[in-house]
Amino acid sequence: MEEAQVTVDKRVVGRIIGPRGSTINKLRDDSGARVNVDDAEDGQSATVTIRGTASQVATAKELLNALVGSSNAGGSIPGPMEEEVVMCERREAGKVIGPRGATIRSLSAESGAKIDVKDADDGVHSNIKILGSSAQIAAAKKLLIRLLPALGGNLDTFVMHCDKTDVGKVIGPRGSTIRWLQDESGASIDVEREGGPQTKITIKGDSTQVEAARKLLDELLNPPTETFTFPSRKLPKLIGTQGSTIKGIQENTGAWIKAGDSQYEKGSGHGAEVTISGDAAAVAEATALVKAIVFPASITVPCPKDAVAALIGDDGDNLRDLRKECGDIAGSDIDIDISIKGVNKEGTNAEVRIESSHAELLEKLKVLVMQEIAEAVEAGDTTGPEGTSLRAEANEWALKRSHFYHKAEKAREKGEPQQAAEMIAEAKKCGQMMRETNRAAAKSILKHNNDGKGDLFIDLHGLQVQEALRFLEQRLDMHLANATVEVLECVTGAGHHSPGKLAKIRPAVAQLCTDRNLKCADDDNPGVFQICC
Repeated sequence: MEEAQVTVDKRVVGRIIGPRGSTINKLRDDSGARVNVDDAEDGQSATVTIRGTASQVATAKELLNALVGSSNAGGSIPGPMEEEVVMCERREAGKVIGPRGATIRSLSAESGAKIDVKDADDGVHSNIKILGSSAQIAAAKKLLIRLLPALGGNLDTFVMHCDKTDVGKVIGPRGSTIRWLQDESGASIDVEREGGPQTKITIKGDSTQVEAARKLLDELLNPPTETFTFPSRKLPKLIGTQGSTIKGIQENTGAWIKAGDSQYEKGSGHGAEVTISGDAAAVAEATALVKAIVFPASITVPCPKDAVAALIGDDGDNLRDLRKECGDIAGSDIDIDISIKGVNKEGTNAEVRIESSHAELLEKLKVLVMQEIAEAVEAGDTTGPEGTSLRAEANEWALKRSHFYHKAEKAREKGEPQQAAEMIAEAKKCGQMMRETNRAAAKSILKHNNDGKGDLFIDLHGLQVQEALRFLEQRLDMHLANATVEVLECVTGAGHHSPGKLAKIRPAVAQLCTDRNLKCADDDNPGVFQICC
């Protein structure tokens, strides 16, 4: 362990210790040595004691030398101090001192000079006395000129105004933004709050500094902005749950985004508006992401009128399942919309519109929707007269439901919220009738395919997946309540007639048996399960 002592002028002790000991702590951390400062007996100097390995002591002395000047490296007192006095207007002296002396302490710490402010005898000015080495005095004067540009002689002045609401942008949290603007430009920037809605901003410095500050302020107050309107039905998708989507875009791009109802485009079909601002790159990136959501890629698929209710499913189950199959689940960035737009002029087909911000998913979803439609059409062969009639009635309710939702959307775009609310209420009534009719149809279809075949047989043909699972669970619960182990023969169909040869009920039944820990086998018949219950 080695020890070294360095004598320094007492006036530089504050610079060695730093605010709340931050500088001396950094010196200790960087060197690894123990460093302490004690006053000398002469009252004019201080002793810095350094302890550690030879390497640590040497490093600490180098850092100390860089901090207080080369003349201290050998342990001597710095050369003679110089003094310079500059004069400012008395009303400006407060800027030098700062709240509770915070500014003058900061100036002294940064420059290494001792700075003192006293009123001059003329009653108009104040004297700023600077004590230190020539380099310290020069550094202090540079800082003072930045604070009070008039001290620097003939400087350019530029005055601009901003809205009172934008003052916070200029100042920043705890003054961080305005300090950055001054450091970046080299100019002095003063924000003078006035009584009216406008705030005066004065920039002082040489021509280059003033121009740099003006450009920075202009970019801050008038950033590149992109504004466009879009269908209001896409507004909830853009905002996301509790603002999650729009917040995510802002965090990922650095742009600022504001979205809401448009005040200018009512009746045009675009009842919502978004404004995106920030630097040019952030605006471009955020605009692309927002447009992918509000103007998604889309395709249309014709759906026979009689298959609409089956495509929607009970409470929209089928549409939700189709979206999930493509990855559209809570928390994902995938968004898919499937909507029924009404019947064509011939009255035979409804138009199914599929939208997604992920264009590559559209083809996959198109195939799935077409499969669902084909299966709904094929199911008509096994539904029986009553079931077929009830499915047709459910389809009519489904189309009416879509019709009222479409009218509600148009009313929102026209700025008619009351009319939109009335149409949504009608759509909900139609939806409830569709669900009730579909449930009655499902019971009729189950009876048609199973009447007289006993409790140990169940044929699920003609049913939607959720309907089939509901009836199967009821039958399983009935048998499982008995003490006797029985075998239920469950006919699901193998999917040979389905598009792509894909059965939907069969894998759903297999998964149900797995979830309930029930043994099931197909005995080489892919359309029938033997379930032990």
